[in-house]
Amino acid sequence: MKSETKKQYIKSIFFTICPFMIPLIFMVPINILNKASQYIVVLLLLVIDIYFVLKISREEALLLYNSKNAIFDNKKYSISQSVLNRVSNCERIKGGFIKDETYKVHYDYNDNILLYNSHRYSERVCDEIKSLISDITKIELEYISVSFIYKYPHNSNDNIWDEWNWITGKEPTMSLNLTELINKPDSYYHYLISNDISTSFDNDKGKLIPERHYWAEERDKRHKEYGSISAHKMSFRNNNSTFCTSYLIISTYGKKFYSEIDNDVFSSEKEFEQILFDLVIPPFRKIIETELGFLYMRHKYREEKKKPQ
Repeated sequence: MKSETKKQYIKSIFFTICPFMIPLIFMVPINILNKASQYIVVLLLLVIDIYFVLKISREEALLLYNSKNAIFDNKKYSISQSVLNRVSNCERIKGGFIKDETYKVHYDYNDNILLYNSHRYSERVCDEIKSLISDITKIELEYISVSFIYKYPHNSNDNIWDEWNWITGKEPTMSLNLTELINKPDSYYHYLISNDISTSFDNDKGKLIPERHYWAEERDKRHKEYGSISAHKMSFRNNNSTFCTSYLIISTYGKKFYSEIDNDVFSSEKEFEQILFDLVIPPFRKIIETELGFLYMRHKYREEKKKPQ
């Protein structure tokens, strides 16, 4: 406290008193202080003033920078705890699904392959992501959507448009089915798949519409602002082979991830993007890609059973 008070005193002296004293130097009688000496004193005071102004300004800038970093670190820690809680919820959900199966009198392991419904579990993981995004952005759940689609590339003759399936995210008001939506040239799905985009982030998805990279559905049109969108490609792979691939799409309606008007949570859209890509998505990516592997193994087994013996 004493150190800060001292700094404020020094700042007041060199920001106010010194500049005020400079004109007074020239009022000193020449017989006391000649013209040359007056200029030397003024120059000396000016140099001292500039030195302390720059020194104090640099210290304040450094303090502000460190304060911002400390705030950001605290924010990251808080969000990391929220992510950890949601990931823990995912583990509890899976445990609950497996426990439910133990109540069945007979369980055909050969037929079911998995001890739980991976589709339902993946849907619940998406619900956890949706709730997490709501928590960290303070956007109500009703304005957030999480869509998740997947396919087995080796099962579609390398046609990138065939055999995509929903896990979750199909809007009740949507007039097109998934195949029609993917094949629609101006849809977001078409944009991602045709360009093989791994990650995408747009704080204002309205900017994608003129470029024909996003098709505004009925839910979009109900709001003045289109909102934000981010896509993340996730795959179950082994060496150079992709057995199951998917897209997780987080979208908002009427509200943006970051808003200049309401920016109490994040300082910029870049900050939110960094947190989304570095803290939120990675742990859920591991969960989802594991489930894609389970889905593929179940799919492979069932395909083998269909073949004539």
